[in-house]
Amino acid sequence: MLKSSLRSIFISYLWILSYVVFYAGVVAKHPLHIGGMYPSSHPYIGHRMIEMGKIANMAIRDINAREDILTQYQLKLNLRDDKFKKIIASQILFNQTLFGPQLIALLGPYTSTSSSVVAPMARYWNLIQLSTGSTSAQFSNRNEFPYFYTSKLTDITYNLIRAKFIKHFGWKRVAILHRSDISFDTGAQHLQTELEKQHIDVIAKENFVIDPQLQLNAIK
Repeated sequence: MLKSSLRSIFISYLWILSYVVFYAGVVAKHPLHIGGMYPSSHPYIGHRMIEMGKIANMAIRDINAREDILTQYQLKLNLRDDKFKKIIASQILFNQTLFGPQLIALLGPYTSTSSSVVAPMARYWNLIQLSTGSTSAQFSNRNEFPYFYTSKLTDITYNLIRAKFIKHFGWKRVAILHRSDISFDTGAQHLQTELEKQHIDVIAKENFVIDPQLQLNAIK
């Protein structure tokens, strides 16, 4: 009698355990982590970045709530403030990739300057990267940046508009002034080439680090 009772209890336990294991396997979702950085503390665009972070989290919630995609997974977004500085942006990348959890993608940085530091490193982790503010033409090179995408028009696209604008007003001699940074060098060079194709004389191409006054005086 005792053995029969114990056997029944044991069988019931196994049924319960099997149900728990099966239910946990069905319900539990594997987390997919997305890292990110944006200048939320910037004095001028910080409020926009905060709103962008809220929108990104809303999108994550909407995707996680759907039952027709990623049914076995749950997206998790971890955004950090890079303070509009490329050094801090690169530190965030290292912290998130080296100390886990493992990332599948990266949101940001917002600027071309920070992206020019983060993107060359992120590719070695095969991270799909989306920037909402980078416009540098260098990121159009799919050999160097195979996983980088931006939601902004690139400088190459803007250069076509600039060339049309200059041609519309009949200007024949122009000067190019741009910030001294690899993020802008490619775009400036492309603009010069595009203007020369349309027989517009580029009389000077100057770059500056912080204050462009000296270069402006040279152009004048």
